[in-house]
Amino acid sequence: SMGTGPTTHLGSVRQPRAIMLMSAYTSIKDVVHDKVNFLSILVDKHFNNLDKIKEVRPGTAVLFLHAKKDGLIPYQHSVDL
Repeated sequence: SMGTGPTTHLGSVRQPRAIMLMSAYTSIKDVVHDKVNFLSILVDKHFNNLDKIKEVRPGTAVLFLHAKKDGLIPYQHSVDL
């Protein structure tokens, strides 16, 4: 399995029929911001899934799996995507 960033990127350029995102995040910068706010200024917006998901073909099925009590990536990231 691939991570959320590469999967979302491939979904945006390859236009598959379906993708599955587990514990998805909007961007690495946003994850750092949620964990240690002040350090997020040091992080580039790598794997900007919030922008990339908009490039996924409208007919592509996207399945999000995310625990509401995820200790690393807040559930809200999947909701935002």
